[in-house]
Amino acid sequence: MTAAGRRRIRWGRVMPVLVLLLIGAAYAGWRVFLTRSVTIRLEPAGYELTYTMAWDTSMRERVTLSKVGSPFQGASSEWIELWKRPYDSGLSVYRNQDGSRYYLGTVYKLLIFEPASGSLSSHCNPDAAPARTDLGAQLEFYNSHEVRESLDPGGRDLFEYIEEDQVSGAVPDDPPESRYFTGLQYLGRFGLVRPPKSWPGSGAGRGDEIRFVPAGHAPEPQGSLVSRCG
Repeated sequence: MTAAGRRRIRWGRVMPVLVLLLIGAAYAGWRVFLTRSVTIRLEPAGYELTYTMAWDTSMRERVTLSKVGSPFQGASSEWIELWKRPYDSGLSVYRNQDGSRYYLGTVYKLLIFEPASGSLSSHCNPDAAPARTDLGAQLEFYNSHEVRESLDPGGRDLFEYIEEDQVSGAVPDDPPESRYFTGLQYLGRFGLVRPPKSWPGSGAGRGDEIRFVPAGHAPEPQGSLVSRCG
């Protein structure tokens, strides 16, 4: 066999491997490009909370927690599939008065984080939700938009776009009391920023940016700790 023939055989063996490597690298780059994360600091817990959203053939979201300064990841939720995308995306963040428990609300699951043990539990049970204030209980009872608007003018749902002019930032040092849940402080919410080609009321586009909007820069969403158990 000639030298040229041997080279053709070697290339014939190597080429499929190179093609697979290139496909794998392209897929990995595509996944990184279509993944966004935002991290906030939880005090006095001494933890960082990271909210991640991934876009590919579907949309998914996940929560991870790590101690401040630790190189190791702590508790993490499973990836939560967004069946009605992008409208089911978003995460609201609350804590109790002494900071011993954090409540993280998504449309499908209620996540409860306890810093003392580092545990993150997932609940699909209405009984796990904190007690409502009088206003929160009334809003839960009435489904009519007109009645809800009269009870809570300008009230917003968690699962809406974050508008471009809603400022991102850190958790406030003195977060406000929740308007809808008894004994909790509202810290802010994560969400999908409205795509530039969308407009209020259109609901178009899956977007490519997420943001944490702290309390004081946007209204507290109504009933966002009541999971729908999807």
